[in-house]
Amino acid sequence: MGRVARSIALGQGFSNPYGDSTGPTAWEPPLYPYLIGGVFKIAGVYSDASAWVLLIINSSFTVLTCIPIFLIANKVFGARVAAWSAWIWALLPYTMYWSIHWVWDTTLTPLLLSLIVLVSLELEDWHGWKGWAIFGALWGVAALSNPSMLSFLPFSGLWVWYRRHKRGLPSTAGVVLASAIFFACLTPWLVRNYRTFGQFVFIRDDFGLQFRLGNGPYADGILMAYLQPNMNNLEFEKFRSMGERAYTEDCKRQAFAWIRNHPQRFVAISSKRFVYYWAGVPRATGSLRIFEFGPFDFRNSLFLASSVLAILGLVLAVRRKKPGAWLFLWLVLSYPTVYYLVFPHARYRHPIEPELLIVAVFLFSETGLNATSLEVRTPRVERFSRTRFSTIAATAFLANFCMAGAGRECCGHIPMFKKILVANRGEIAVRVIRACRELGIASVAVYSDVDRASLHVRKADEAYHLGAAPAAQSYLNIDKILEVAKRTGADAIHPGYGFLSENAEFAQACADVGVKFVGPTPTAMEMMGSKTRARQAMEKAGVPLVPGASRGLESFAEAERIAAKIGFPVMLKAAAGGGGKGMRLVHAPGELKLALEAAQSEAQRSFRDSEVYIEKAMVNPRHIEMQVLADEHGNTIYLGERECSIQRRHQKVLEESPSPIVDEEMRRHMGEVAVRVVKAAGYTNAGTVEFLVDQKNNFYFLEMNTRLQVEHPVTEVITGLDLVQSQIRIAAGEKLPLMQEDVSLRGHAIECRIYAEDPDNNYFPSPGKVTLLLEPSGPGIRCDSGIYEGWTVPIDYDPLLTKLIGYATDRQQAIARLMRGLDEYFIGGIKTNISLFRRILGDSDFQAGKLDTGYLERSLARPVEHPQAGSRAEVAAIAAGLFAVLDPSLSQNSSIADGGGRIAEIQSNWKRVGRAEGLS
Repeated sequence: MGRVARSIALGQGFSNPYGDSTGPTAWEPPLYPYLIGGVFKIAGVYSDASAWVLLIINSSFTVLTCIPIFLIANKVFGARVAAWSAWIWALLPYTMYWSIHWVWDTTLTPLLLSLIVLVSLELEDWHGWKGWAIFGALWGVAALSNPSMLSFLPFSGLWVWYRRHKRGLPSTAGVVLASAIFFACLTPWLVRNYRTFGQFVFIRDDFGLQFRLGNGPYADGILMAYLQPNMNNLEFEKFRSMGERAYTEDCKRQAFAWIRNHPQRFVAISSKRFVYYWAGVPRATGSLRIFEFGPFDFRNSLFLASSVLAILGLVLAVRRKKPGAWLFLWLVLSYPTVYYLVFPHARYRHPIEPELLIVAVFLFSETGLNATSLEVRTPRVERFSRTRFSTIAATAFLANFCMAGAGRECCGHIPMFKKILVANRGEIAVRVIRACRELGIASVAVYSDVDRASLHVRKADEAYHLGAAPAAQSYLNIDKILEVAKRTGADAIHPGYGFLSENAEFAQACADVGVKFVGPTPTAMEMMGSKTRARQAMEKAGVPLVPGASRGLESFAEAERIAAKIGFPVMLKAAAGGGGKGMRLVHAPGELKLALEAAQSEAQRSFRDSEVYIEKAMVNPRHIEMQVLADEHGNTIYLGERECSIQRRHQKVLEESPSPIVDEEMRRHMGEVAVRVVKAAGYTNAGTVEFLVDQKNNFYFLEMNTRLQVEHPVTEVITGLDLVQSQIRIAAGEKLPLMQEDVSLRGHAIECRIYAEDPDNNYFPSPGKVTLLLEPSGPGIRCDSGIYEGWTVPIDYDPLLTKLIGYATDRQQAIARLMRGLDEYFIGGIKTNISLFRRILGDSDFQAGKLDTGYLERSLARPVEHPQAGSRAEVAAIAAGLFAVLDPSLSQNSSIADGGGRIAEIQSNWKRVGRAEGLS
């Protein structure tokens, strides 16, 4: 209901039940969503103010229910039962619980049903048309609130007609009037549904889905939540592609087909649902054991006891021939019927709990001991019933208001995770583990055979083996990772970046087993993970795009046609791609056919999806991305841009923030577009919206990365925010702690990605043992590392070792600090690309901010400047000293003569080797 209400408040009408742009809906009855939507419109969507207002409204419904409870009980069972029933309802914590636990019609429905019962009882004696008018209006409002109540309508109508018939009172005109008013209430909504869907829809149209959620191959009497479109990306895709009406009809068809093939199983499951409705739905024993239930649950025993007492009281009332007892009986028999066919829930019994409470109190009032004790108070009760029964309502309102305050307070202090599994390795795993430790959360590491001694394994509180070195057998093995999560009792899984971080199937698998995925929903990830689907959604949202196709190419002829229309050069891109795979730059028509075949083949190999689309190739644009954060309460902010134009083979090498070309106006505009992208995708958690920027500073949406970026530290440094902790807090349900106007950028930061690769051998990976490690430090230097001295760098994974960040008050000082840090940095035993960054930072074009995606290729194509003649003597002296230290003949002597004729004792072999490594 909340998502529909949000659409109403945002002016999108009664639509989008799953938070995505799926169009008009009849998924819910209209009354309560419009009520919530009105509150959102006035007090803000998912704001603190709207939470308070809705909690108070819910509490008011609960309080007002005291009135019909008192009047019903007084009419049927007398003042004594009336007083006790009203007081118990007013002060029972269980009734208050529903006021704060569900922002739904859960408290409105009991009020409406109680009023219907009261009016039905009073119609037995009322003369004239007003009673019938009220009866029809109440049923109309009830139907628009919760159509499940309509199962009681024929029984209440027949009971009223029968009782009036026995008294000789006319009913035909009254029935006609009530029916006319009832249908008059429904008609506007029914007309709206017909106009919207082109066919008759009676109030709501999700019965087919509800029916399927309780009946299917794995049905066991409870809700199969994993089949809901908001929790299953495959179901959501069906919902989106088929449309709401066709989808619900398909669900109904599947459910009925299963019932026809398994009639005995259906009967057995329906019997279970009957038991669960009255005894309580079994509760899971742990977050990971959704379908394993304990043998005894104290809370369910109280639920069952209340049902037993109510049924016994109802039987006693019927036997004592109390007036209205049969009306109670028909209510208890008719209302729950639909839930025996779909699935039960504790809140589905709440609408009839006022009547259950009354007959339970009647049972106690008729027992010897309690009757005596209550009889003493009868005069006071009767006097109260005549003059002061408003005291109950006042007391109930005070109690519910306090409970609402407590509920709102709880909303601001959502329990944090107790244990997080980090489904990654290297420096990002270490980064996440450190964030967990600062939050007081236990961390679980996973590792492959070659990572047994890795730094992230040493840093974590627990570590578990996954499998062999190949990623498919370890860090990409969803089943093994979830098995470790189950074994350790982890509340959540943080995927880091790479591996499974953008795998919608993994995010869905986490949801299916009750583990929180620290990232976006599977639906948002699936949508933004496909570049073609993302482009389609962005077109609808009015986001600027590079000219090109928004769907995969179906043939070479189509590629030719689009390329001719947008003009060469063009870029072919894999729809499911990333990291430069499945991309081909085409300069002329003659290159297109071979490039298309190559791109499709590489996309199939890399992503198991050969879909390729085409767009205009921008010549040497800038690549600028915008960091965003979105919580699960509808709040989204942008945190400034990052300049990512320095790339090699479409892979980022160096990033900085802010960009040298982005001013405040451009940053605001890009940020607003990024927020629009996030909202269009229904995205939550941390993400990055990437843009291409031309030479005139026009920017175009490129893609969205649905994860934490490698380069996130530069944003952390200039904003003062911890993005990893923010991810965890958002996943735990917390709201963003700041508004957009609270975000400010301070200073400048630059990041270098230090890889184990050989610059002299075309940057091939350089695995091996780290024999010496000297890390930089000092003002303005941050080093996010995943290595230590003595560790062996494996060849099986991405060779990223460390991220070195320099930051200062301005860009020039940040460059100077980072150059100092690079000079201090030494990693012995393996080759690294540190020399590449010295070259980049010392380049005049870089220092002037003259960057684009072709910068690095041009820079590497230029020959390296060799030392001038004047410095050659200095180089020779250094070399002579190095050879003297490394001369094996010297190892036989304990001393050598220095330049002054003095004897200098050689240090130990440990120091000698260390210095030799330092000079190499």
